[in-house]
Amino acid sequence: SMVKTLSDILALQGWEAHPAYSGEMAIRAATQESIDVVLMDVKMPGIDGVDAFKAIKRARPDIRVILMTAYAAPDRVSEAEREGVVRVLSKPIDMGELFQLLTEKLNGDRPVLLIDHDTEFLRTLADVLRLKGFEVATATDLQDAWRLMQTRRPLAVLLHLNAGTETVRDAIAVV
Repeated sequence: SMVKTLSDILALQGWEAHPAYSGEMAIRAATQESIDVVLMDVKMPGIDGVDAFKAIKRARPDIRVILMTAYAAPDRVSEAEREGVVRVLSKPIDMGELFQLLTEKLNGDRPVLLIDHDTEFLRTLADVLRLKGFEVATATDLQDAWRLMQTRRPLAVLLHLNAGTETVRDAIAVV
């Protein structure tokens, strides 16, 4: 019931939730579906959350995992922290803290890439997005945009179609 309740709450907040009811199901979902963040309990049927986390990280090193627990299992929590878990939350979950953490992990690590020759427009739009909590990267040409695409892996790209001497086809090929 906790999985269903959390999934419903996350869906109401605009996130797409993929419920899993065991460690094995979590591993399968995280490795076979397009998932950015895993939120799972330490204590689960079958494989526990720490072992599931380690299996997920082996298969998908880029995925972020948040564990939660109602039981003090300091050795398992320490093991997960050594292995790189994002955070271990105590239950009952503080939903405000969870929402903030998810927003940071889903948006904060990857910028929105803005591409335009007009530096004033870039600055204005970047300021608006930053006020909304997004990290922003800007490029004034397609070469710089390509470099940023490779190094920063943006969450989204906003491209003004007047991208200089390059054609629209060139710009779309970069993005």
